[in-house]
Amino acid sequence: MLGEQYISSRINEERLTKNEIDVLQWEENVHREDMTIFEKR
Repeated sequence: MLGEQYISSRINEERLTKNEIDVLQWEENVHREDMTIFEKR
């Protein structure tokens, strides 16, 4: 996100389930470079 002018976002009308939140966070963490493999799980 550093140096970006825009970031994508999603607004849901319904509340996400715990599993959906976990999947979204996992997806986000997979692409982070400042985390160890252990932290990305």
